Amino acid sequence: MQIGDTLTRAPTFYGTKDMIDASPRPCRVVYIHPELRFYVVEFRSTVTGETWRETFYFPNRPELIARSGWGPRLPGARG
Repeated sequence: MQIGDTLTRAPTFYGTKDMIDASPRPCRVVYIHPELRFYVVEFRSTVTGETWRETFYFPNRPELIARSGWGPRLPGARG
């Protein structure tokens, strides 16, 4: 993946399914984190022409694989 590539991703909208079409659509890669932690894509609305950006994580992020017990931590928890 490189900046400028076109991908097909489903936007992550928060709302009811009947109000928003969240089917996969083309998007353009606009940023890739130097350590490959995440990437940013830009979508364009077919109705209004407006653009919006969303961030997606790479599925094989090294820090997630190396760190067992990944997830939210309670205050004062060790490890």
